[in-house]
Amino acid sequence: MPKAIPKSLKSEKSVDKIRKEIELYSALSDYYPIKPLNEDAWRILISCESLKQRIDHVKFLRLNEIKAEKDKERKELARQERIRENQLSDSPSYSPSLVFLRVSAEREQYQRVAAALRTERGIEPVPRLVIDCRFLPLLSPRGANLTAKQIQFVISENRDRSIPWPITLARFDESTDEIKRLKRKNIPILESASIDAIPDVSEKNVRDLFPSFSCVYLSPDGKKELEEIEEDKVYIIGGIVDRVTERGIPKRASKEAADEEGIKSFRLPINRYVKWQSGSRFLTLNAVIGILQDVYDRGGKGEEAWSEAMKRNIPARNVRGAEEKNEIGRIHHSRIREYDRQIREIIQKELYA
Repeated sequence: MPKAIPKSLKSEKSVDKIRKEIELYSALSDYYPIKPLNEDAWRILISCESLKQRIDHVKFLRLNEIKAEKDKERKELARQERIRENQLSDSPSYSPSLVFLRVSAEREQYQRVAAALRTERGIEPVPRLVIDCRFLPLLSPRGANLTAKQIQFVISENRDRSIPWPITLARFDESTDEIKRLKRKNIPILESASIDAIPDVSEKNVRDLFPSFSCVYLSPDGKKELEEIEEDKVYIIGGIVDRVTERGIPKRASKEAADEEGIKSFRLPINRYVKWQSGSRFLTLNAVIGILQDVYDRGGKGEEAWSEAMKRNIPARNVRGAEEKNEIGRIHHSRIREYDRQIREIIQKELYA
């Protein structure tokens, strides 16, 4: 049963309706968080525009719990295995318990070497990345969480490059409660003072930060294909997650944003180099940026560079034919969707019929 809604939220519109929905869902479904919903969770549920969005967010919270439980179990098994191996080992110099420390030390050493290379080489000209965050406040809670996690991943991956690309988060308005929450929960790397290659953060529009002639806005609706990645260009990617249909986001959102900024938009040459089989053609932030960086590392242009970059960064599920896919998995996901639909129907009939 859900925990009572905090007093600070009781004045919010339609709270009673949402509380009843969540109570009924908790009784109907096993996929409900074990921990009581906190104030942040209720605030997000209140901001959702539909019953489906609210159920998706509750499931998202439970999924995070399951992941945390599995991580805890995995760490405990690893700890027990290290103890067992230590007991069995005859060599006093051998200590499997040090393996994790060695791997961590190797990663730290790699980062130090990368930083040293950057210092030795000086500031080499490389392209700049901009993530346009104007869409974050328009996304559903699930979409915003997924997008913010992708931003965290992009920053982390870029940090480990021998020469990281400068990154700017544009239209990232930290004065809003939602952006503060996303930053605190999903992009904690922005708060780290000890990590190299932390992005610049700005509330300004892209056109107020960089000259439009140097900017390229990536959009699946761009009229022209991008052919070359150039070191003196600024590449802009809209902060929109690809896995969720968003009511508040126009279908041509990135193209409209580019037009509003007075910036030319280009699409990735996916059709030229990939035989797409299934799924959305809207790639994740990390996939798009991975393609740009891989092409640049291979000379910035050419069929081989683009083909290899696409192969490395586009998920296999999108290029596999139906005959190659797991039939059991498709049936499983179809049953989940049908189960969710039936629950929504029951809640609608019980509360609104």
